[in-house]
Amino acid sequence: MLIKYTGVLIIFITLCLLGHQKAVATQMELNTIRGLYDKLLSCKLSLKFNKVRSSKIVADLRQVCEEINDKEVNKLIEELCKSVGTTPLDGQLLLFEGCEERLKLKLNELERKTPTKCKLYSSLGVLSGAFLAIILI
Repeated sequence: MLIKYTGVLIIFITLCLLGHQKAVATQMELNTIRGLYDKLLSCKLSLKFNKVRSSKIVADLRQVCEEINDKEVNKLIEELCKSVGTTPLDGQLLLFEGCEERLKLKLNELERKTPTKCKLYSSLGVLSGAFLAIILI
C-alpha cells in the first residue's frame, strides 16, 4: 500500500513540475523576445551611426533569433537580415523601423498573454497530477 501511495505522489509531483517547467519556458521565451527587441534597437543605432558593418548586425540578429521558437518572429528577423546591406542607409533604417514596430506589437501581445498562460500551465500541471492521483488510488 505504501508503494502505491509513493508512486501516486511521484506522479503528482512530476506533473506539477512539468506544468511549472512549461510556465518557466513561456516566461523565458518572452524575455528572449525582449532581448531581441533591445538588440534590434541597438543594431539600428549602430547602423545609423556607421559603428558596425551590416554583416556583423546580421550575425548578431541571427544569433539571438536562434534562441526563439516563435515562427512569426523568426520570419520577421529573417526578412530583415536578407534586406540589410542591400539598400541605401535610409532604406535600411526604414526596414529596421518597420521591423521594430511589428516586433513591438508582438511583444505587447506576449506581455499581455504570458501571465495568463503561466498560471494556466501551472494550474494544469497540478490539476492533472491530482486527477491521475485520484484515478490511481
